Amino acid sequence: MIACCDPYILYIVLGAPTPFNFGPEKAESVLGASRKPVKATVDPKTHKLEGIEITSPPTLFGERGFFVAKTIDQLIAEQGVHPITDLKLLAGAIPDQDIDAFVAEIYHDREAWE
Repeated sequence: MIACCDPYILYIVLGAPTPFNFGPEKAESVLGASRKPVKATVDPKTHKLEGIEITSPPTLFGERGFFVAKTIDQLIAEQGVHPITDLKLLAGAIPDQDIDAFVAEIYHDREAWE
């Protein structure tokens, strides 16, 4: 069990986790909101919780959701894309000279991130 004065961390979607403190009057609200989407206000100077309320999870990619299956025609219509008719638009994307060196560089960069 978390004591009322223990530091607590608020994990937010964008940005760094925010540590905060709360008094006994907020303990029930904080513990009830654990692992749920919340809207919280924290005093930036004292890191004391001013208010917390449980909210609905944010909708991503419209109301239909990200994982809803769509046909290729639906995706084309939503994104407003058109087929490329002039291949010169792709010029310069892949070097003409040594394709093997180009691919090796891609794999090297990927390994650097692992």
